[in-house]
Amino acid sequence: MPLRYGPKEMLFSDICGLLAGALVVAFAGSDLWMWLGGAALIALQGTALVLWFLRPPALWPSLHFNLQRHVVVPGSMAVSLAVSARIVPEHLYFVALFWVVTAFAFNLLVFRSAWLNVFCFLYLFAALGTSWLAYQSPPFLDAAMVFITLVAAFVLGFQRRVFNQLESSLDDKAREVEQARFFDRATGLPNRDHFLTRLNELVSAAPAPENGVAVLSLHVDRGAFLHERLGDAATAELMREVGRRLSVEGRETDCVAFCGGDRFLLCAPAGSRGGEALAERLLAAVSGDYVIGGKTAFVSVAIGIARFPSDGGDASSLLHRAEDTVRLAKHEHHRRIRSWDRQIGDRLRVQGEMEEELRRALANEEFVLHYQPKFDRIGRLHGHEALIRWLHPTRGLIPPGSFIPVLERMEIIAQVGYWTLNEAVRQTEAWRTAGHPSLSVAVNLSPRQLLDPQLSQRVADVLDAHAFPGAQLELEITESMLVRDVVHTRRVLDGLRVLGVRHSVDDFGTGYSSLVRLIELPLDVIKIDKSFVDQLGAGGQTEEVVRLILRMARHLGKSTVAEGVETEAQHAFLSAEGCELFQGFLFARPMAPPAFEAWMAARAS
Repeated sequence: MPLRYGPKEMLFSDICGLLAGALVVAFAGSDLWMWLGGAALIALQGTALVLWFLRPPALWPSLHFNLQRHVVVPGSMAVSLAVSARIVPEHLYFVALFWVVTAFAFNLLVFRSAWLNVFCFLYLFAALGTSWLAYQSPPFLDAAMVFITLVAAFVLGFQRRVFNQLESSLDDKAREVEQARFFDRATGLPNRDHFLTRLNELVSAAPAPENGVAVLSLHVDRGAFLHERLGDAATAELMREVGRRLSVEGRETDCVAFCGGDRFLLCAPAGSRGGEALAERLLAAVSGDYVIGGKTAFVSVAIGIARFPSDGGDASSLLHRAEDTVRLAKHEHHRRIRSWDRQIGDRLRVQGEMEEELRRALANEEFVLHYQPKFDRIGRLHGHEALIRWLHPTRGLIPPGSFIPVLERMEIIAQVGYWTLNEAVRQTEAWRTAGHPSLSVAVNLSPRQLLDPQLSQRVADVLDAHAFPGAQLELEITESMLVRDVVHTRRVLDGLRVLGVRHSVDDFGTGYSSLVRLIELPLDVIKIDKSFVDQLGAGGQTEEVVRLILRMARHLGKSTVAEGVETEAQHAFLSAEGCELFQGFLFARPMAPPAFEAWMAARAS
């Protein structure tokens, strides 16, 4: 039988209680006890009615429920019996009508039972008939009062049974409220509030510094992209699976919480390594491919650790420092687990200041491009690479290594990337039109651009805007970007391939890609990182590694470019091993457009 006890049912119960009290007072006459009982019933029910209008959120439902169950209902039953014992025949109609309406309305609001409606109507006719007989013939009065009293007791008893059943329902609702307040609905894991409560308890109970507590803040990389690609339902499923793996692998942890978006929190005994051993296991367990809704999503995470009492004396400061630490770890691909140290706060402050300056730089058009030529083995010009610089109003020309790492952590990196692409294509087309028709340009893509589902359309728009042939554009992606989401990366590169655009892997040999990735993805060029070129001739195994890269590229049909070539010896070794193109200070430094134009003119003459 479906039951409800919401605001409407509460209001109806209050009104019925007031009417019952009013009937008692009206029929009390000179009976002081009946009059006091009716007045008490009105006062109690009036209090409940005031609660109905005020509705204090923390107390109202349970207080109103218990007032009705333990005071109003028993009081109404006792008073109804007293009224029935003292009633006069003229009032019998009103008493019968009151109980019929109460039963009928209570059924309509709470029980919703068809058979009880039939009972109410039958009782109405029986009560009215009995009341009429009692009014016509006094001998029937006692029978009528007994009949009405029994039915009143039945209705009130049934109402009390309702309250008993509703008590269980309210307990369930209270548990649901507790669940909603302290647990995340999507994952079923505790939320941030629950985590802070539990962390406060652990910090307060920590027996000694050597047995302290480690707080781990874990962020899933590319959370916004995963949500955009998978949708709400699949993203929730993905986070549930990540949470499940965390719970299984971190079973010795005291609490695993989900804080919404792409963030998880864990707390555990610090142990001898201060939580780092646990962080390493969690990193290995969570990172990898997930199949969600028929789509494969690669998940990588970063973990920041703060410890009690060395890194903070209370739960709030520990949590704040763990989250500050993971912000750094999230963007250091070579170091995915970081522990708090006192320099982190200073670094974050400096980075915050630089982020503000970079936003102003974009708004004030302070970014400029320099161009570094690429040459083949016999010294012929074979295009150039566009390299961004920051022309700071007070510090002058700032090289990319000083600001690109910070820029890559900001949302404006995509805007800067597309500005670079547009400006490089525009400038190269101007040089092609001015007498260098074979000139091509290479432009670096940021990770955020590669994750942009509109990348192919944006590139097509730039090519169309400047009438630039796609075959003369080369887009460079770093090796570390290849391992993130192979399915998405392939789809994006295939879309660019339709435009004729070539793709190259920048800094090859420094990341975590595999031969399988090079085979799976439509890549045209492999660029050997400067760190390998610098060590050529220094002994060790570097030369064998470079030979292996060049040999592998030939077998896969990929072109090769060596970055950072600065000596003749490096050039000779790379040429002998079959490297096709060269780029570095040995041939030319990156140049601003006017200097690049003058350099090309000097070569032509």
